[in-house]
This record gives sequence, structure tokens and C-alpha cells, in this order.
Amino acid sequence: TLLIFICFGHGTKADLTNNFPPDVQVPYHWTPQRKDPQGNEATVHLFQLDSSKDVHEYQHVLARFQKTCSNPIVKIERVQNPLLYRTYAIRKQKMDEGKGSNEQWLFHGTPGTNCQLINHTGFNRSFHGKNGKR
Repeated sequence: TLLIFICFGHGTKADLTNNFPPDVQVPYHWTPQRKDPQGNEATVHLFQLDSSKDVHEYQHVLARFQKTCSNPIVKIERVQNPLLYRTYAIRKQKMDEGKGSNEQWLFHGTPGTNCQLINHTGFNRSFHGKNGKR
């Protein structure tokens, strides 16, 4: 299985333990994070986009992907990880305040076995090549 990720950045352990400013919120269109029996939010929530209900987001991702790849799409999932998103948002804000950001979309193929790690810790670009080997 080859899965395609849209990665918005990667975080380090230090990034994920910072207290975030209260104005850094996740996107309004995200669905609420699932909660465990104790009421704690899940770190990661995979939300499968429906091509008929989530038309704008689905078509936006589909069009960007098809510009660079002709592989068929089986499904599109939004990976909702609030900690990684907030890390990304803070970094982007700092870059925008400086020289400006040059944000690009990255479609990254990886074996399905790597998905859980990437979803929880982010995409680490220092691991490249097949299965993270340099």
C-alpha cells in the first residue's frame, strides 16, 4: 500500500511540549477530536473526506495532487493532529513576520506501516530514501 500525505511541517519533542498562545486555534472546519473514556482528546484523528459532502476540500486536494501525479486516489483523509498543527501555525506566523513564508504542498508516498508514526510525530525530512534509510 502506498499512502500519500500532505505534510504541513514536522515537530520535535521540544516543539510539542511548548505552551501555545491561546489565539492559535485549529482550523474551523476540523471535526472535533475523538475522546477516550476519561474525556481526553485523541492526539490524532483521521477524518475521511467525502467527495459529495466535503466537496471544496476534497476537490482542492484532488486537483493539487493530480497536478503532479496520475495515480488513482482511493480515499483522502485529513490528518488532524492539533499539537502538530499549532507548531506549524506558530512557525509559519514567525516566518511571515520575517522574510515571509514560501509554503509548498508536499505529496509524500510511504508504506502504510509508517503512517501512524508520521501522523503522531510529523514528517521528519531527515529520514529520506526507502523506509527512512539514508
